Amino acid sequence: MSNDPELIAEDMTEAEVAEEIEQLEEVYETDYEIGQDNTDWFGLDFHGVVFAVSASLIILFVGLSLAFPQGASSVLSELRVGIGNHFDGLFLVAGNIFVLFCLSLIVAGGFHPHRW
Repeated sequence: MSNDPELIAEDMTEAEVAEEIEQLEEVYETDYEIGQDNTDWFGLDFHGVVFAVSASLIILFVGLSLAFPQGASSVLSELRVGIGNHFDGLFLVAGNIFVLFCLSLIVAGGFHPHRW
């Protein structure tokens, strides 16, 4: 049987599709609710732990950069040069893979703007 949902729906009756959906829902049943760990501040939805860690690291990085501008400049310059020297090939390969993937979607007919 094909994995294409349109073809599956054509091959199955409505009752069979409903039964298949029910079986899948039983397999993936969980008590987790999306956003259950989030808090609401000023109308924005935040995950408390992720936000606290991210904000702390950003404030630390910016604070150290402002407190020691000469040291930050030399460290960041060396980091930029090191990344350019060691990961330039990876950057080029990743860009080429992305372009080939996009071309394959176009050729295979996977891109259907009329479905939006």
